[in-house]
Amino acid sequence: PSTLFFDAAGNVGVVQTQPSRVVMLKPDGTPAPAFPLQSPEDGGFRMLQWARYRGGSLVVQGGTFGHKEGSIVRTNAIVRLSDQGKELARYHAMTSTSNMARLVIKEDEFGVPWTVGPQGDVYAALDRSWKLSVWSSAGTLQRVVELETQPLMRTAAEIEKRKKELPSRIQIRTGAGRIEPEFDISDRERDIRWFAVADDGTIWVLGSRGVR
Repeated sequence: PSTLFFDAAGNVGVVQTQPSRVVMLKPDGTPAPAFPLQSPEDGGFRMLQWARYRGGSLVVQGGTFGHKEGSIVRTNAIVRLSDQGKELARYHAMTSTSNMARLVIKEDEFGVPWTVGPQGDVYAALDRSWKLSVWSSAGTLQRVVELETQPLMRTAAEIEKRKKELPSRIQIRTGAGRIEPEFDISDRERDIRWFAVADDGTIWVLGSRGVR
């Protein structure tokens, strides 16, 4: 399991990354009605990473992997799902294609910092600058909050350390054996490393320098 959430009825949803599914449990631990997830249209597989429920919105972040003419096509997205597992809104998506002979994965493909606000609206820091995008639950971009900051650059040692951390998070096997991916690591830290939105709308932010 990668994360869990409570739905409107007080049931607990336990998110399994791969094979992706959501196991629903009642508060006493007995099974709740199953949560159906739709399979990718291209026949690839899905990987769920995070899920949050708030303000009537169930929002998940995850990816789909598919094959196309000797390449792997990857999409990582933040979407709102219905209680039947259907996509109701898409807030952000990153798609990339790599040749299977040389699989290169960008660091940010593992996801960006995001959360759900008290009204079911979605907040995300899409790039490495100090910028928060805010969408309505329906998927309409409402506003962007920005601050001017001095980027915090990584040392060569920090970049190498990050390269060693990522391989443990993803393994890809095909009929020809295991594929060892290369990782494209940014030379700067994210200005926003973590954030939360309080019930009154106040945004609390932990920046890269705060982490250090």
